[in-house]
Amino acid sequence: MKEKNKKEMRKKRESIFIIANLLISILAIAFMIGLESERVSGDGAEEHEINKGMKFTIGDLNYEVTGVNKQEEKIIYRVTRGSNDPDPYTTTVPENYFRQTFGSHFDTPPTASPTSTKKSPSVAPVAAQAGTGVSVGSDFEVDKPSGLVNRFEDQDPTEGLDSAAGAASSAQFIPKVIGKGTTLSGTTLTEISGIKGLAGKEILVAKGGSLTIGEKTVTGITKIIPQEGGKFTVIGKGGSFEGVSAEELSKANLQLKGDLKTGELTAAGSEGNYGKLAKILGIKNPVMGNLVQGLQWAAVAYFAIPFIGDLLGLEPETTKALQYAVSSGLFAYNAAEALQASSLLEGNSGFFASSSFPAIAGIGIGIVVFILTYKKVEYKTISFTCLPWEAPVGGNDCEKCNDEIQTCSRYRCKSLGQACELLNEGTNEEKCYWANPKDVSSPMITPNESVLTDGYEYTNTKPRPPSWGTFIVKTRSKDGCIAAFTPISFGINTNKPSQCKIDFNKTATYDDMQFYFGESNLYGYSHTQNLNLPSPEAINSYAASTNQSETGGLTIQNDGRYKLYARCRSGNGFWNIDPYEIQFCVDKGPDTQAPQILETSIRNNQPVQFEVDKVPIVVYTNEPANCRWSRTNLIFDKMENNMSCANNPMQMQSNLLYACSGELTNIEDRKDNTYYFKCEDQPWKPKNERNKMTSSHILTLKGTQPLNIVKNSVKPSNETITGATTTIPINLTLETEHGYKDGEATCYYSVNTGDNYIEMLNTNTFKHSQQQDLTAGTYTYYFKCIDLGGNQDTTNTTFTIFVDTKEPNVVRVLFDNDKLKIQTDEDADCYYTNNDNTKCNYELTNEGINLMPHETNNNKKEHFAPWDLKETYYIKCKDVNGKQPSPTQCSITVRPTEINVE
Repeated sequence: MKEKNKKEMRKKRESIFIIANLLISILAIAFMIGLESERVSGDGAEEHEINKGMKFTIGDLNYEVTGVNKQEEKIIYRVTRGSNDPDPYTTTVPENYFRQTFGSHFDTPPTASPTSTKKSPSVAPVAAQAGTGVSVGSDFEVDKPSGLVNRFEDQDPTEGLDSAAGAASSAQFIPKVIGKGTTLSGTTLTEISGIKGLAGKEILVAKGGSLTIGEKTVTGITKIIPQEGGKFTVIGKGGSFEGVSAEELSKANLQLKGDLKTGELTAAGSEGNYGKLAKILGIKNPVMGNLVQGLQWAAVAYFAIPFIGDLLGLEPETTKALQYAVSSGLFAYNAAEALQASSLLEGNSGFFASSSFPAIAGIGIGIVVFILTYKKVEYKTISFTCLPWEAPVGGNDCEKCNDEIQTCSRYRCKSLGQACELLNEGTNEEKCYWANPKDVSSPMITPNESVLTDGYEYTNTKPRPPSWGTFIVKTRSKDGCIAAFTPISFGINTNKPSQCKIDFNKTATYDDMQFYFGESNLYGYSHTQNLNLPSPEAINSYAASTNQSETGGLTIQNDGRYKLYARCRSGNGFWNIDPYEIQFCVDKGPDTQAPQILETSIRNNQPVQFEVDKVPIVVYTNEPANCRWSRTNLIFDKMENNMSCANNPMQMQSNLLYACSGELTNIEDRKDNTYYFKCEDQPWKPKNERNKMTSSHILTLKGTQPLNIVKNSVKPSNETITGATTTIPINLTLETEHGYKDGEATCYYSVNTGDNYIEMLNTNTFKHSQQQDLTAGTYTYYFKCIDLGGNQDTTNTTFTIFVDTKEPNVVRVLFDNDKLKIQTDEDADCYYTNNDNTKCNYELTNEGINLMPHETNNNKKEHFAPWDLKETYYIKCKDVNGKQPSPTQCSITVRPTEINVE
């Protein structure tokens, strides 16, 4: 046990170490990403250590690094033409721009080769000269223009130039980055307007600036667009200007929203590097681009982390927390970059606008998500039993049943206390009372002979008290010990309704005992317990193989002798302090018998659902074993399919057997599928010492076909059913076919919703019916039928109930060929009498009442009687639902008169 705890602690420390390393790696990567976001790397640029004295040549221009300011990340270099340039000049540029522009031209450090020459640069180091027809990226040579100075910091390089082209030409020799937040001065605007390729491009600027020219003012400026000739278009919330000069625009005191890099022309609207997904979607907006890239990397991390976690052997809960944390952190990083690219932070130069903000946001969100989602999971085995409601002991509450609010029944009475009894049962004066409140004695206990397994006997059958217990012995045995791994039944009787418990340990009180006798908490006179114990040899050999001194809470008995302690409690709560001892011994001989399969979770010849080709199976053996199965009858070692089995002698199920679970496959429809099982015992021993089954346990599963509800068998269906009462009885019927046993199934019905199915009253065959009493309305019923193999079919039906509340009305009276003819508004039977004494006060069944015949059976709305001028006809009509006038009323009274027919 100590070694197991050490292994668990070591595994925990390893997991913590791996998690810490992963977090540190994530932090380092995120930090490097944050730093790298400030760097600019040109296509094909190589990383070199830039040192003072580095030299290289492009065309006839010689470049020499004269100073490196690491703190401010700036490079000072000197440019000369040829070997005897009388007027060299020096300039200062940011290091990242220097690398981007000249990185491909210094292949080796200056100490190895102080001068490196490339005559045809593949990337133009600076912007092309405006108006010369030279494009960015081409090879060109220019003469040094006049007006250049030795120090860029000391004098405006455009001084003395009278055109934007001249300014741009000057800019060729002063490559620079106009960075984020740069104030757009007249000089900067002149440089921008002179860069070929920026004309017509949108350049985003910080909002909030305003510009007034003449009487017009534009506020909330968001972008400027350079035009040919050095002019600008200005666009803001308050309108726009066309043809604004650099001098006029400089008065707005605007700042760039992002970097503007000469040579790359990254003005507003240019395509950013937001990943392949954004590129495929054609997204160029920096905000959307960063968000899409965030989703892209979050998805990659979400699906990759589980594989990494499995590879590192992390716990599932740790892997899941890392999965959420890394995904959230990556998305948060890109979302922060999207925030910086949006208009929400315009003019903000604080923490949220800094380059470190995205990395800090990503790391912070990742850590928070990890903390919130990581849950330490502990697995514990909890045993519980589901037992009936147990009334309290005694009878203090018995008379609450007599409150006259509800009828006191036996159920209510017994639920109030174990000692409650019902008086005058079956009469109108049933009363609940405490049967014997003065009963303070514990139950008397005696062995129950009737439940003891054949072949065993009790050696002492005297009751407790005065007896202290009994012995269970096996008859016709030398030592009387019970057979190992063989279930037996035994029991006890009590002289009064009692609840009993049993335990291997002698506890101090009744409540301290672990098990209910027979796993039942009910009060009764008889209690039965089943028992199955391993042999001492099996327990000892298993314990020796696992270095344990205890197995399943049962202390190992080398001699195989055991005591069980029983106590019983009366309804008044009194129990025997001295437990009743049940003693026995288990056969100590070696196990020479092969295991037996006594039960299976699937019955033999059980049907299997159509098109289900595999099912789980559990076989139960009388002792711990290893089991296998095959489709053919092979020896144990040749069987192909292993099962997962209980290997501990105390891993016994509630049925006192040992479980082996597996999955049966290759089940074929419409035929019998036979499977063979064999097992070997004592799995803790070497294979040559185990006992193997020689005969297979055979299990047959029956493949089935689909179950069908017979078409048109559902009644009623799409019809109107009439009746004369408020509720009308309706008989729902249907039939099933095919499936298992030619349609034998259990059918269920549901009203309106198609769920909460209720089993039909008459079912479990191929004909099914259910009666319902329904009021007027339209109804839809849903049916589901399932056979023993799990095949099922569903259907539904809709019908209408019409409640007829009116008797038939006579709508016409006619003389027809010497006959009296009446017509009703619905099918009916009409009766009449000519008795002037009773008139309408008669019953239709009375003697002397005449039925008016129909001319044809197909027309029950026309009714006839003889035409007699001397008689009065008192007529009553009844419809098919039995509706008719009240006993003293007529449907119509008719008195014939003379009719002249010409």
